This record gives sequence, structure tokens and C-alpha cells, in this order.
Amino acid sequence: MIKNLREITDLLMDTTLFSSMDDEALKEVAGLFKLRSFYAGEPLFRVADQTDGFYLILEGEAAIVDEEKGQLEEKMILIKGDFVGEEAILGAPSRGNTVVIKTPTRLIFLENHHISHLLEAYPEIKTNLKILLESRQLLQRLKMPWLREDEYTHVIVRKHPALLIASAFVPIVFFIATLVVSILFAYRWAPGTVIGLVCLLVGFPLSAIWLAWNIINWANDYYIITNKRMVWIERVAGLYDSRQEAPLSTLISVGTRKTRIGNILGFADVIVRTYVGNISFRKVKHAREIAQMIKIHCSRIKVADKLDETQAMRNALRQKFDLPQPGNELDQGNETAEIHINDQISSTREINFFEWLFSDFLRVRYQVGGITTYRKHWFMLVKGIWLPFLLFMAGVGTGIAVAANYIDFIERSTGLLIVGGFLFVVFLWLVYGYIDWRNDIFQLTDEQIIDIDRKPFGMERRRSAPLENILSIEYARFGIWEMMFNFGTVFIVVGNTKLTFDHVYHPSEVQQDIFSRMGQRSEQQKQISVEQERERVSEWFKAYHDQSEEIKRKSTGHSLEDHKTSELNDDQ
Repeated sequence: MIKNLREITDLLMDTTLFSSMDDEALKEVAGLFKLRSFYAGEPLFRVADQTDGFYLILEGEAAIVDEEKGQLEEKMILIKGDFVGEEAILGAPSRGNTVVIKTPTRLIFLENHHISHLLEAYPEIKTNLKILLESRQLLQRLKMPWLREDEYTHVIVRKHPALLIASAFVPIVFFIATLVVSILFAYRWAPGTVIGLVCLLVGFPLSAIWLAWNIINWANDYYIITNKRMVWIERVAGLYDSRQEAPLSTLISVGTRKTRIGNILGFADVIVRTYVGNISFRKVKHAREIAQMIKIHCSRIKVADKLDETQAMRNALRQKFDLPQPGNELDQGNETAEIHINDQISSTREINFFEWLFSDFLRVRYQVGGITTYRKHWFMLVKGIWLPFLLFMAGVGTGIAVAANYIDFIERSTGLLIVGGFLFVVFLWLVYGYIDWRNDIFQLTDEQIIDIDRKPFGMERRRSAPLENILSIEYARFGIWEMMFNFGTVFIVVGNTKLTFDHVYHPSEVQQDIFSRMGQRSEQQKQISVEQERERVSEWFKAYHDQSEEIKRKSTGHSLEDHKTSELNDDQ
């Protein structure tokens, strides 16, 4: 019974739902849960069943499924630490999902009458549950290939929906203004002309694209808490792709910051300071609860790291002394059956030519395989190709005029041939300008920074520097255009030289990215140093043990072979 109580308490401590409770309260609440076991294939409950309590998975797997036409289709897999039966906490009289056990599973169960008393003492549990339910919905739609094998997600949140409404306001007003101007042109300013129709045909698609772009940008911003780190993912459709992160173990402090509008609408910033940089969860709901979750997970992961370090030292010593490593008793000789509700075969889809061409067509920041790549701001692209673009448009207009016989001082075929040749040359000029902009990249890896400058069909210059050699990082924005479009130059001092990331978008975030990678690199080197120190200490213990055994054998007058024979006889 005591062992089960300890298991339940440990599970509750690692569950985000109960992060607002202290250790003493968790031990008290753990005694209210009951332990239940289920076999593979058993339904835990079905849709519309009466709600009788709340479950947490202690060991095994279950699945939330859809029952349609007599078949079960998996919606989500639940593992250790996941909750199910949230209707009991939300006060719903019946179940909203069907849950089926996939493997032999142990769960802990809290009955309804205990839940009502628990919520009276800790009403924030219901808020935590709402956060986790929203996270679960987002998790089903969001792909995170960057997660490690032993990493799982606690919380995923977006910015407050009020920010979505605010971002949609301007394009909607623009469309209304376009509609009013079109009506005025059609009925008052220029009746009988097509000016009003042209304004509407231009304004409506422009405002629709603008609105869709803002919605996508709001939907692509995520703040994530895993069991390893805190992550901020930001994507600006077609232009920007960012992922900032910091390990939970590097936490210094967590706080919240509210504005007057935030107080009214119910959002705030969560400010997280760490040794490897700062991360802000900007304008999120339930900021106080999220800050508390971060604190709890950080404190518990530090305790877990100490235990892991102790266990790692024990394993290293056992290995040095040729002792058997302890195994998991639950895994030895205990095969578990698993029911497959449906098998999903993942296949890698080949990307076509246009996907390859436009995947990073104008993107000024993106990440692939842990390497962050920056390009110069698209303003620099416009600056480099505006003249050939205008000449190209003028050539197109001239070609149309020649084809329609509006220009009669030159023969039509000759004119089209000249215009075609002109357009071909200008098009090559345009392509050259785009490739020249595209080929100037700056990269940030886990170990170094890289500045690559290529000229189309010409020279290539590549400079790099290890992260640990960086002495200082500064950025500057010069002139009204850089201030207006938020781009500038990041200066990185490495020894006696200076690398520059020129004309990059959002230079302050580029600076923060480099600081974060430097912190992560420092943490990696620290871990390597700890492992090396562990190896040295275990070697010392081994040398001490061998020396002690040698002294003991000499004092008793036995040789090493005699000692081994004596040990063998004792074993027999």
C-alpha cells in the first residue's frame, strides 16, 4: 500500500494538472486515488456513459477513439501521466469520448465526491485542466519533429484570441474603405466608367490575402513547455521561421507582466529568464497559471537531474567493477500484449518542383536540422532588382502595344523580336539579382556561426567562428528604412576579427538566437566536463579498490590466482 501511495504521489508531482499544489497537499490528495488495472482491448468508458470520476495513467497506454460504423479510429494515444475523464472536473454528467485500453494498463481513479472537495480547496485545478485540454487539441494538429525520443509535451498555448481580432481589424477596415470608394466612383465621382469596378477587383483580393496572412501568422505562433525545455515557435507566412528555446534546468526566474488592455481582455506576458537567454510568452491567457507550471517543472527537473547524476555515478562504478547493471523488474520476463486499433503507416511524400522552388522563396529566417539560416531582408532584394523589374514591365507594355499595332513606325514581327530579346536579357538580370540576394546567407549551428557570401557564377567567401570564441554581440539599425522595416546589422566580435550579419530581419532576435546557442553550447560542454569528471572519479575508485585488494592479498600471503580460486570455492 505504501509503495502504491509513493507511486501515485510521484505521478501527481509530475502532472501539470496539479502543479499549483505543494508536496504536502499532493501526498494528502494521493491517498484519495484508487488503483485500477485493465487488460488490452478493454473499453475504459464510452461516449454518453455516466461520469463517475477522473483517471490518470500510471503505466501502459490507452487511446481516445471515434466509433463510426462499428469501427474504432484512433484520435490520440495516451501514455503515463496523461489524464482522461476530464468531464468529472468540468462537471459534465456524461462522457464526451470513448477510451480504449491499448496495453495492460494501470490507472489511478478519483471519484466524483472527492473531486468536488478538491476543487473547493484548489479551484485553479479547473483552470489548469482547460489549459491542458487546449494543449491537447493543438498537439493533435501540430507536428514537432524536433522533439527528442524521451521528450514529451506538457503545455502548448497561443497568443490570446484578442490579438487575432486586432490583426484582422485593419484588413477588414481596408476592404470597407475600398468598397465605399468603389461605390462613390460608380455613382458619384465617375459614373459610367469601370474605375469603381477596378478598385473593387483590386481591393477585395488584396484585403482577403492580407486577412488570411494575418490569421495564419497568429495561428503559427506557439509557446511550448516540454519535460526538457521551454520553446517559442514563431512563423511569418513565407518570410520568417523561428524557434527559440531554453532548457528547464537553466531557469533563473519567472514573472508576469500586464498592461491595462491586458487586464481588461485577460492576457499578459510570461517573462522567463534563464542562463542561456530570455524567453517571453507574449500576450497569453492564464499567464499566472502558466508561470506557476514553469516554476514547478523547473524545480522538479532539477531534483530529477540530481537523482540521475547520482544514478549515473553508481552505474559508472558498477561498470568499472564489472558488476551487473540493475534492470527494470517490470521489464524482465513480462511480455505485454498490445491491441492495435488502427495501424497508421507514415510515408515520406516527395516534394514537387514548385514546392522546392517556393519553400524558402522569400524567407529571411528558417531552420533545417538544427541549423538556423538567415538572409538579408527582402528590402535589400527590392533595392537590387527594382530597376530590371521596371524595365521588364515597360518591355511587357511595349510588347503588348507592338502586338496590338499601336506602334506603327516598326514592323510588327521585328518589333516583337526586339522586345522579346530585350525581355530575355532583363529577365536574366532579374534572376541574377534574386540569386545574388538568395546566396548571401548567415548560419547559426550548435557549434559555430557561418557567414557565406556567393556571387552567381562567381566567387564564394565563407567565414566561420566557434561559439565559445565569441567575445561580444551587438546590433545596429541605421536610417529610416531600417527602423521602419525592422532590419539591421549584427556585429559579432571574435578575437581580433569581427563578423557581421548584414541587413537581417529583427536583429535583436538574431542577437538573442546567438546568445541562446552560446548558452546551450556552454551547457553541453559543462555536461561533457561532468561526464569526464565522473570517469576520472570512477577510475580513482577502481585504482583504490585494486590497490586495497592487492594489499589485502599480500598481507594474507595469497596470490591473485589463489584469491580467485578461494572466491570460486566460496560461491560453490
